[in-house]
Amino acid sequence: MTGRGFGYFEAYRLEDAEIGMLIMGSAAGTAKEVVDELRATGVKAGLLKLRIFRPFPYQELAAALKNLKVLAIMDRAESFGRWGDRYSMSSAPPS
Repeated sequence: MTGRGFGYFEAYRLEDAEIGMLIMGSAAGTAKEVVDELRATGVKAGLLKLRIFRPFPYQELAAALKNLKVLAIMDRAESFGRWGDRYSMSSAPPS
């Protein structure tokens, strides 16, 4: 309709990153600032902002994050109910 395309995620400074964050939503803006601060101190940090949650892009995420040594999966949502957060509900491939 508009000619713009959106992928499964937005990568930020992941090209040579050794540590990374996987995050969704508006918290990614703050996380980008943290990545920049870490980079300024010599830490090779990067960010992957997940745009599509369902269907969960297992293979695409694995390919995008394959060079990382450490990955932090971060979620701003607080779920005090019985179901937990978004990632724990959907991030493991079906067995």
